[in-house]
Amino acid sequence: MGNPFDNAKPRYVVAAEKGDATAQFSLALRYAHGNDVTQSDEEAVYWYEKAAEQGHIDAQFNLTICYQNGKGVTQSYEKVAYWSEKAAEQGDGDAQYNLGVCYALGQGVTKSTILASTYYLLSARQGHVHAQKQLFILVKEKVKTVMGAPEYIEDLQKKGELLFELTDSLLNIGSVLDT
Repeated sequence: MGNPFDNAKPRYVVAAEKGDATAQFSLALRYAHGNDVTQSDEEAVYWYEKAAEQGHIDAQFNLTICYQNGKGVTQSYEKVAYWSEKAAEQGDGDAQYNLGVCYALGQGVTKSTILASTYYLLSARQGHVHAQKQLFILVKEKVKTVMGAPEYIEDLQKKGELLFELTDSLLNIGSVLDT
Protein backbone atom coordinates (compact mmCIF):
# COMPACT_ATOMS: atom_id res chain seq x y z
CA MET A 1 0.00 0.00 0.00
CA GLY A 2 1.43 3.38 -1.01
CA ASN A 3 1.69 6.64 0.84
CA PRO A 4 -1.79 8.24 1.07
CA PHE A 5 -0.23 11.63 0.26
CA ASP A 6 1.20 10.46 -3.08
CA ASN A 7 -2.05 11.36 -4.87
CA ALA A 8 -2.76 14.46 -2.83
CA LYS A 9 -3.08 17.70 -4.78
CA PRO A 10 -0.42 20.29 -4.09
CA ARG A 11 -1.60 23.12 -1.84
CA TYR A 12 -1.37 25.70 -4.64
CA VAL A 13 -3.82 23.62 -6.74
CA VAL A 14 -6.26 23.32 -3.84
CA ALA A 15 -5.99 27.06 -3.17
CA ALA A 16 -6.49 27.86 -6.87
CA GLU A 17 -9.56 25.63 -7.07
CA LYS A 18 -10.97 27.39 -3.99
CA GLY A 19 -10.67 30.74 -5.78
CA ASP A 20 -7.41 32.22 -4.45
CA ALA A 21 -6.34 34.65 -7.21
CA THR A 22 -2.65 34.51 -6.32
CA ALA A 23 -2.70 30.71 -6.38
CA GLN A 24 -4.59 30.78 -9.69
CA PHE A 25 -1.97 33.07 -11.17
CA SER A 26 0.81 30.85 -9.83
CA LEU A 27 -0.84 27.78 -11.31
CA ALA A 28 -1.25 29.58 -14.65
CA LEU A 29 2.47 30.36 -14.67
CA ARG A 30 3.24 26.71 -13.92
CA TYR A 31 1.15 25.62 -16.91
CA ALA A 32 2.61 28.32 -19.14
CA HIS A 33 6.17 27.20 -18.39
CA GLY A 34 5.66 23.51 -17.62
CA ASN A 35 6.88 23.79 -14.02
CA ASP A 36 5.74 20.76 -11.98
CA VAL A 37 2.89 20.22 -14.47
CA THR A 38 2.58 19.30 -18.13
CA GLN A 39 2.97 22.49 -20.15
CA SER A 40 -0.37 23.69 -21.51
CA ASP A 41 -1.10 27.13 -22.92
CA GLU A 42 -4.83 26.41 -22.73
CA GLU A 43 -4.65 25.57 -19.01
CA ALA A 44 -2.50 28.64 -18.43
CA VAL A 45 -5.14 30.85 -20.06
CA TYR A 46 -7.89 29.16 -18.03
CA TRP A 47 -6.14 29.99 -14.75
CA TYR A 48 -5.01 33.45 -15.89
CA GLU A 49 -8.65 34.26 -16.63
CA LYS A 50 -9.80 33.00 -13.22
CA ALA A 51 -7.25 35.26 -11.50
CA ALA A 52 -7.77 38.18 -13.90
CA GLU A 53 -11.52 38.19 -13.30
CA GLN A 54 -10.72 38.80 -9.63
CA GLY A 55 -8.55 41.80 -10.53
CA HIS A 56 -5.12 40.15 -10.43
CA ILE A 57 -3.10 42.70 -12.40
CA ASP A 58 -0.32 40.34 -13.54
CA ALA A 59 -2.86 37.80 -14.74
CA GLN A 60 -4.66 40.53 -16.66
CA PHE A 61 -1.44 41.60 -18.33
CA ASN A 62 -0.39 38.02 -19.15
CA LEU A 63 -3.80 37.47 -20.77
CA THR A 64 -3.12 40.41 -23.07
CA ILE A 65 0.04 38.65 -24.23
CA CYS A 66 -1.81 35.35 -24.75
CA TYR A 67 -4.54 37.02 -26.81
CA GLN A 68 -2.02 39.14 -28.71
CA ASN A 69 0.03 36.11 -29.74
CA GLY A 70 -2.81 33.58 -30.00
CA LYS A 71 -1.12 31.44 -27.37
CA GLY A 72 -3.64 29.02 -25.87
CA VAL A 73 -6.50 31.03 -27.37
CA THR A 74 -7.60 32.43 -30.69
CA GLN A 75 -5.87 35.74 -31.32
CA SER A 76 -8.21 38.59 -30.45
CA TYR A 77 -7.31 42.28 -30.42
CA GLU A 78 -10.62 43.02 -28.72
CA LYS A 79 -9.54 40.87 -25.77
CA VAL A 80 -6.05 42.40 -25.87
CA ALA A 81 -7.65 45.83 -25.47
CA TYR A 82 -10.11 44.59 -22.83
CA TRP A 83 -7.49 43.01 -20.56
CA SER A 84 -4.98 45.80 -21.21
CA GLU A 85 -7.58 48.29 -20.06
CA LYS A 86 -8.28 46.30 -16.88
CA ALA A 87 -4.58 46.25 -15.97
CA ALA A 88 -4.04 49.84 -17.14
CA GLU A 89 -6.82 51.03 -14.83
CA GLN A 90 -4.78 49.60 -11.97
CA GLY A 91 -1.70 51.54 -13.07
CA ASP A 92 0.30 48.87 -14.90
CA GLY A 93 2.72 50.75 -17.19
CA ASP A 94 3.14 47.89 -19.66
CA ALA A 95 -0.62 47.54 -19.99
CA GLN A 96 -0.96 51.30 -20.46
CA TYR A 97 1.57 51.12 -23.28
CA ASN A 98 -0.23 48.15 -24.88
CA LEU A 99 -3.54 49.98 -24.67
CA GLY A 100 -1.91 53.02 -26.28
CA VAL A 101 -0.79 50.81 -29.15
CA CYS A 102 -4.33 49.44 -29.50
CA TYR A 103 -5.74 52.97 -29.78
CA ALA A 104 -2.96 54.18 -32.06
CA LEU A 105 -3.53 51.33 -34.52
CA GLY A 106 -7.26 50.86 -33.99
CA GLN A 107 -6.76 47.23 -32.95
CA GLY A 108 -9.71 45.94 -30.94
CA VAL A 109 -10.89 49.49 -30.30
CA THR A 110 -11.84 52.53 -32.33
CA LYS A 111 -8.69 54.35 -33.41
CA SER A 112 -8.08 57.42 -31.27
CA THR A 113 -4.99 59.60 -31.23
CA ILE A 114 -6.16 61.22 -28.00
CA LEU A 115 -6.57 57.94 -26.13
CA ALA A 116 -3.31 56.59 -27.57
CA SER A 117 -1.55 59.75 -26.35
CA THR A 118 -3.20 59.46 -22.95
CA TYR A 119 -2.08 55.88 -22.37
CA TYR A 120 1.38 56.48 -23.81
CA LEU A 121 1.76 59.44 -21.47
CA LEU A 122 0.65 57.46 -18.42
CA SER A 123 3.10 54.70 -19.29
CA ALA A 124 5.91 57.10 -20.21
CA ARG A 125 5.63 58.80 -16.84
CA GLN A 126 6.43 55.43 -15.28
CA GLY A 127 9.61 55.25 -17.32
CA HIS A 128 8.39 52.95 -20.09
CA VAL A 129 10.93 53.65 -22.85
CA HIS A 130 8.79 52.40 -25.75
CA ALA A 131 5.89 54.55 -24.57
CA GLN A 132 8.19 57.57 -24.40
CA LYS A 133 9.34 56.92 -27.96
CA GLN A 134 5.82 56.38 -29.32
CA LEU A 135 4.55 59.44 -27.51
CA PHE A 136 7.32 61.54 -28.97
CA ILE A 137 6.65 60.24 -32.48
CA LEU A 138 2.91 60.75 -32.17
CA VAL A 139 3.22 64.24 -30.76
CA LYS A 140 5.92 65.21 -33.25
CA GLU A 141 3.69 64.26 -36.19
CA LYS A 142 0.66 66.01 -34.73
CA VAL A 143 2.58 69.18 -33.95
CA LYS A 144 3.97 69.26 -37.48
CA THR A 145 0.53 68.94 -39.02
CA VAL A 146 -1.51 70.98 -36.53
CA MET A 147 0.89 73.71 -35.51
CA GLY A 148 3.41 73.65 -38.33
CA ALA A 149 6.47 73.85 -36.10
CA PRO A 150 8.88 71.16 -37.36
CA GLU A 151 11.98 73.21 -36.52
CA TYR A 152 10.95 73.41 -32.86
CA ILE A 153 10.37 69.67 -32.69
CA GLU A 154 13.65 68.86 -34.43
CA ASP A 155 15.49 71.03 -31.89
CA LEU A 156 13.82 69.21 -28.99
CA GLN A 157 14.60 65.84 -30.55
CA LYS A 158 18.29 66.72 -30.84
CA LYS A 159 18.36 67.59 -27.15
CA GLY A 160 16.68 64.30 -26.30
CA GLU A 161 13.80 65.98 -24.44
CA LEU A 162 10.36 64.40 -24.21
CA LEU A 163 7.33 66.51 -24.89
CA PHE A 164 5.34 65.81 -21.73
CA GLU A 165 4.17 69.39 -21.23
CA LEU A 166 3.25 69.75 -24.88
CA THR A 167 1.43 66.43 -24.83
CA ASP A 168 -0.64 67.52 -21.85
CA SER A 169 -1.65 70.61 -23.81
CA LEU A 170 -2.44 68.58 -26.92
CA LEU A 171 -4.62 66.22 -24.91
CA ASN A 172 -6.77 69.22 -24.00
CA ILE A 173 -7.45 70.07 -27.63
CA GLY A 174 -8.64 66.58 -28.53
CA SER A 175 -11.18 67.45 -31.16
CA VAL A 176 -8.46 69.09 -33.26
CA LEU A 177 -6.07 66.16 -33.01
CA ASP A 178 -8.32 63.11 -33.02
CA THR A 179 -8.41 61.59 -36.47
